[in-house]
Amino acid sequence: MRTTRRGLIKSMLVTGTGLSLGVHLTGCGGSSDQYSHGKKGDFLPNAFLSISPSGEVGLQIHRAEMGQGITTGFAQIVGEELDFDPRQIKIEFAGIHPEFQDPDVGLQFTGGSNSVAGNYLLLREAGATARHLLLQAAAKALSADISALSTRDGKVYHETQSLAYGRLVALAAKLPLPDRVPLKPSSTFKYIGQSIGRVDAQQKVDGSAQFGIDVVQQNMLTAVLLRSPSIGGLLIDYDAAEALRVNGVKHVVRVGEAVAVVATGYWPARKAAGLVSANWDESAGKGVSTDVIFVEQQRLLTADEAEVVREEGEPFIGSNTITLTASYRAPHLAHATMEPMNAVADYRDGQVRVWAGNQGPDIARDMVARALELDREQVEIFTCLLGGGFGRRVVPDYMVEAALVSKAVQNPVKLIWSREDDMANDYYRPSHSSRLTAKVSDSGKLSWTHRLVGPSLYRQQLPTSMQAVLPSWAPEAASNSVGAMMASKDPTSIEGAASLPYQFEHIDVSYVEHTPDVPIGFWRSVGHSQNAFVVESFIDEVANKLKQDPLSFRLAHLEAQSKHAKLLQRVQQMSNWGRQPDDVFQGVAVHESFGTVVAEVVNISMAGEKVSVEEVFCIVDCGRAINPDLVVTQMQSAIIFALTAAFYGEITIKDGTIQQSNFHDYPMLRMNEVPTITVEIMPSSAAPTGVGEPGVPPLAPALANALYAATGERHRTLPIRL
Repeated sequence: MRTTRRGLIKSMLVTGTGLSLGVHLTGCGGSSDQYSHGKKGDFLPNAFLSISPSGEVGLQIHRAEMGQGITTGFAQIVGEELDFDPRQIKIEFAGIHPEFQDPDVGLQFTGGSNSVAGNYLLLREAGATARHLLLQAAAKALSADISALSTRDGKVYHETQSLAYGRLVALAAKLPLPDRVPLKPSSTFKYIGQSIGRVDAQQKVDGSAQFGIDVVQQNMLTAVLLRSPSIGGLLIDYDAAEALRVNGVKHVVRVGEAVAVVATGYWPARKAAGLVSANWDESAGKGVSTDVIFVEQQRLLTADEAEVVREEGEPFIGSNTITLTASYRAPHLAHATMEPMNAVADYRDGQVRVWAGNQGPDIARDMVARALELDREQVEIFTCLLGGGFGRRVVPDYMVEAALVSKAVQNPVKLIWSREDDMANDYYRPSHSSRLTAKVSDSGKLSWTHRLVGPSLYRQQLPTSMQAVLPSWAPEAASNSVGAMMASKDPTSIEGAASLPYQFEHIDVSYVEHTPDVPIGFWRSVGHSQNAFVVESFIDEVANKLKQDPLSFRLAHLEAQSKHAKLLQRVQQMSNWGRQPDDVFQGVAVHESFGTVVAEVVNISMAGEKVSVEEVFCIVDCGRAINPDLVVTQMQSAIIFALTAAFYGEITIKDGTIQQSNFHDYPMLRMNEVPTITVEIMPSSAAPTGVGEPGVPPLAPALANALYAATGERHRTLPIRL
């Protein structure tokens, strides 16, 4: 395989004495910072790599590491083409630079299960470019033809001679960029496709890995915030006299619509916050209640107003048609990351530095700059390891708060949210309602009608993202108008419902936007999380109505050679489908998200009325698996995450107040509840597709379908109540 320079990048830059190349996106501006990685004398073949004279290889990680293992996956991809052991590569988290932006969204953004999938070719080319320049340098140094040279484990070999990469960096840095970069044939892969151990495992075991909450700055104080108990509440006034008497408390200040208590440590700050007497205007939250939201969504399911997002074929007309109609709903969900929101900020001399685990550093930089009335160039963001993200850390509200507090008290500050803060001030997975009608003709053809009702993530979240893309002088109205234009056919609301693999004679999918005043955000697998539950549960309903085996029914309405069909056939074998003991019941679901197809079978057992999830069988087609063990662990993680949501996940609201506060009323799945999970990866030589999220959507419908097989009761509302 060969790729041209034009195919590799949109522009190339020469920076300093080293060479740099990467993706440079045109558009409405952005940072023009030089690459900051490496040290003096290092060879910088591109934006990602540095090679020192001692032979140390450094890799800039431009996406957030939140447990999905991209530091290892990225190192394997680069190490493969560089011929360097990925376990010996020094990992560093990159700063903000336009060449690190995701070309699909124009932001340096981690989400959409796109880290490996979106950077696979780019990282291979980065490693291959560096290797090619080193080979050219060695050819000059050894007076040899480049075709007679080979590389292995950080050295260039020629007959009986060898040169370590470090000895070639000075010469390689002076060479022109190659017009063409040859990539290795997959038959020679040494690292890609291997389950090597995580490159950050040692640091996480010995405690040296630095998450956001671990950051310490000199003379740093700790802050907690007291916020309105109701969504949208405004601070009227407060009395901090008692709080200021607590030993260690240094400041109590107003920050926006919150009160910041700043002390020498977390516990004195938390204790003092409980002593602040604050008065709030909670009128904005009145009437914002879960019951009210679902009543309105139910009304909109049959209302005339709707945006048609897909309509194909002609509706059935005939007396022999079998008709089935059902309604489904899914609640708001919290992210409940293990590491609560936190950030360290140091404001001084009209500039601010912020350290935090985050999924969008350029979004954070823009929001901090706007809040502090600074230019973007006066804000520096340092990305740390994330103790869970799931989409929550796309929104940098906690980073903005830390920066505001630091400016108010003129001191470095670490802001820490409690679990209660986190639960009450999340950007929740949206609630959702659906109504479906299926018609089956006497010849067995299917008609499918689906009305979806829910809020638009684009309307709430897109303006913030757009502000980071647009010039800093652009008015907020410009980004708000983009969000409004996209809201009526919001892909995050209809994904997993509009594009279905099943062969329908007629399909009609429509969407109605419903916008209650509840903050919403991206949640692991986004719209697929609820739409897969709806679609795959209702397909099961149709199969049962026709008294057909649910798995066979799916196969009958899929293209025989489709990924969906092949995965269903394999999971049928894995799970011994239909051939279980009398007290074991099975449910199946298959779903595509982020370019990846996943099929899952859930086995449950019944002991009286007690249900136990015994086993989950999962087969995934995600293209080439860079590190199979990482794929397996992500599927296991997704299944446990989805089981938690299916059984326990529900945020309820009463007059603007979130009713859940901690894990006692928003529980997590316990170890004794986790089933045996068997994961297989479909062999593939195709380019990698998403892994972090696609294991989530099929679980809830597979579980609901197994429960129907066991009890004859159809669960159409999440969470599932037994």
